Amino acid sequence: MIIDMRPEAVTRRLRQVEQLRRLCLSLSGSSAGRDIARRHPDNEQVQRTNRALPATHRFSAPGGAPTSMLPRERTEARP
Repeated sequence: MIIDMRPEAVTRRLRQVEQLRRLCLSLSGSSAGRDIARRHPDNEQVQRTNRALPATHRFSAPGGAPTSMLPRERTEARP
């Protein structure tokens, strides 16, 4: 297998990797991504994704540090 190492080809691959990275990180913030993170907090890939997210978008498992990715539970009494 021959890998195209021309500067244009390398640049194109780097752009594709960056686009895929952004897509994966945005999908991690979806409701399905939050659900997976909540159900599998010890999973290595979940932890790696959490480290890659900006601090304001990180998720945590129940009992972990609260972050903006998980819905906050209501602490006030409902009328």
